[in-house]
Amino acid sequence: MKLRITFALFTAMVIGVPALTGCDETVSDKKQVEVKDDGTVKKTEEKVTREADGTIKKEETKKVDVPNK
Repeated sequence: MKLRITFALFTAMVIGVPALTGCDETVSDKKQVEVKDDGTVKKTEEKVTREADGTIKKEETKKVDVPNK
């Protein structure tokens, strides 16, 4: 009996929680790496997602790595 209850709870957690919260849909995912003549590396990442409630979320990340001289 205890095994059945444990299995039922585990199944509910694995299947039920994602079904209730929904999943984010990736609308756009763009990554760009640019290397300049002096060795500087510029990385840009842009990601647009649509959340379960319909809102659009845009994330931009920019990183510049300058080499040591």
